[in-house]
Amino acid sequence: MEGLKTATRGIAQIRDGLNRVIRTQSADSVTRRSAARRLGGLCGSGRSFIVSGRPKMQATAYDDSLRVLAKQLTTRLDSLSNVLPTCEQTAGRDPTVATTLTTRLKSYDDALLAFRNAQAALSKPDSTKTVSQQ
Repeated sequence: MEGLKTATRGIAQIRDGLNRVIRTQSADSVTRRSAARRLGGLCGSGRSFIVSGRPKMQATAYDDSLRVLAKQLTTRLDSLSNVLPTCEQTAGRDPTVATTLTTRLKSYDDALLAFRNAQAALSKPDSTKTVSQQ
């Protein structure tokens, strides 16, 4: 879980950069270009957090039911991480980078939600047991 916490910091930075780009869509070209360059910088710093947190995320640390979801989560995180160098280099020039990142972030968010929901479901006590059985 420590690796996920570190990677989530990187995801937050990328999300901040994307939000800046989205907010400046109706602004002048200088403001849009500045937001796109900022996104490129945040992709670089976000990637460093993801790369440092990802090795600590071992799917084998979980039981069978969570292991599949943890593997999907790490796969989606790796997919996002693979596009970040391109984002870092071309975000200021290529507007499709934001669309690609948004798509990858959405799939990562879906996997994270499924993982956390399954984890929460497993940690709940069995409500069918009486107090003396627990």
